[in-house]
Amino acid sequence: MRLWLSEKASKQLRGEVPPAEFLECEAHGKQAYVRIPEELVEAMGVWGCGECVRQAGAREREAREAKRRQEEEAREAKKAAKKAAKEAVEKADAALQEALAEAQEVNGKVRAVKQKLRDRRRRLKFAQRSVEERRAQLEEIKALLAEAEAELEQAEAAVPPLEEKLAAERGELAGYVERLRGALLAADEAWKAIPPKQRKRRNRRARHQAVQLVEAHAPPGSEPVAAEGAREAAPTEGGSEAAPTEDAQPADAASLEPGPVEGSASGEERGAAEPASDDAPGEAAEA
Repeated sequence: MRLWLSEKASKQLRGEVPPAEFLECEAHGKQAYVRIPEELVEAMGVWGCGECVRQAGAREREAREAKRRQEEEAREAKKAAKKAAKEAVEKADAALQEALAEAQEVNGKVRAVKQKLRDRRRRLKFAQRSVEERRAQLEEIKALLAEAEAELEQAEAAVPPLEEKLAAERGELAGYVERLRGALLAADEAWKAIPPKQRKRRNRRARHQAVQLVEAHAPPGSEPVAAEGAREAAPTEGGSEAAPTEDAQPADAASLEPGPVEGSASGEERGAAEPASDDAPGEAAEA
């Protein structure tokens, strides 16, 4: 069976028109039907009391406004927190940079002091080693000084006896020198007594050494020994000048002791070598 509804009834079934013109609201009494907004349909239905709809809309708007204000406050708080965090980070970075600069400066000073300390320790080691070496050298020098002082004491102790011995030897030498002087004068007189033409070679080296020894130890103010080479200016019987005598050789200051006799001959040999008479040179000249 098929039911035919009027247009109004069908609209009421579809919710397009209110079921009645007025309704009795428990809170507001008789009120006209109004269409419920879509956001309140689930809670109040499609149609309802107009006053209730207005109050519900006001509450909904207040809730939305409160939510909006809450969200706005949350956004503002978030922005403020973000800004505060950014400022805190910037401030912390600035403080970090400042602390880093100060720490680097102090670290540089500490490293410089450490390097200076290493250098001073190295120099201290070198100085200690040098002091040890100098102490060893000082001990060696002290030992050498002690040896030198001992040698000095020995030398000082040996000098007085040697001086006494030297004085005694000089006294004894004076007697021998005086004897040598007499022998030298006697030899010179004997030589001068021989005629110039009959003079032969004599031991000039022994005489020279004797003269040096006598003059070296002669007392001050004494007369020097006459030199052997006094030339005679008077002519001889043959009309010629006397043969020059053999002068003494230059003094040898390095040797004052008598040397070996060279070219000397004994008295017998000199006598045998002399001519038999004074007329021999004349006969030889005539021949």
